[in-house]
Amino acid sequence: MKSSIVVLLFTLIVAAFAEKEIAITEPNQATVWQFGNVYEVKWNTERTGPATLNLIYYEGPDPTQSKDNPFMNIKVDHLEAGSVSFDLRDTVAKIDDVKKQLPISAKKYFLRFDDLKNTGYSPTFTINGGELNDQQVKDFKDKKSGTSSYAYTAVIAIVIGIITTLTNIF
Repeated sequence: MKSSIVVLLFTLIVAAFAEKEIAITEPNQATVWQFGNVYEVKWNTERTGPATLNLIYYEGPDPTQSKDNPFMNIKVDHLEAGSVSFDLRDTVAKIDDVKKQLPISAKKYFLRFDDLKNTGYSPTFTINGGELNDQQVKDFKDKKSGTSSYAYTAVIAIVIGIITTLTNIF
């Protein structure tokens, strides 16, 4: 009896924290963007409400394991709309500074909703118009240091703490 209550509570906690998936359909792997233009991003989801859409240049072999910070993001007010315009024009604040830190052309960009894993990654795609050549990219990477997020570890620790507490109560 006690173990079935703990399992039920654990299941309810996991279900409460489970995110509904967001499937980004555009851009796709064949997409090529150019700094200086506006592009439409499309997705499918059952989620509603606001979210943040991040544009990330990654340096590792797997974008889903990227610890790189987004260099641009936009607020999406209504996920249920299924699309939003992403502005890469020079009129956007910081775009000139951003271009100085990115390669002339690279297929190492992706979009991600929010800061959580499994909430919606686009396929990797190309953006042209950065200002760094290959050697400058290498030199920039050597200087750059990143930080990682421990959010998942914290959530797991909280869940374990709740389960331990419930086990001691019952």
